[in-house]
Amino acid sequence: TAATTTTTAATTTTTTVAAPAISSVAFKEPTNEKWIPGQSLQVRVIFNVPVVVTGSPYISLLSDGISKATYLDGSGGTSLIFAYTILSGDIDNTGVGIAANAIVLNSGTIKSASGVTATLTHSAVARSSTRKILAS
Repeated sequence: TAATTTTTAATTTTTTVAAPAISSVAFKEPTNEKWIPGQSLQVRVIFNVPVVVTGSPYISLLSDGISKATYLDGSGGTSLIFAYTILSGDIDNTGVGIAANAIVLNSGTIKSASGVTATLTHSAVARSSTRKILAS
């Protein structure tokens, strides 16, 4: 939360601006419950207000084969896309998930248009057998 104080003559006005917050985090589910090399694993992060992204934030993944999906698209809107292109040799037979609070700014920023830093708290997305990664 950011506060702006304006003083005019004998009147002081304080305006509080709430920080952008995450409404939801979800995978774009793979076809046939698996990703294969060349396909894009995508995570959509929805904010309650539009946000502006700078740098290269990423979201850490719970996976046996890959560690993160990097920011791809969505700056200026409420929906951010993080992605990872599956490579030959990537494998996860358990299924991919996301731990709670897994967004890493990586020297970047996620802020409102007015410059208020976003709150990056979010719920976990459990690992699921409907999100496997196959090497071929």
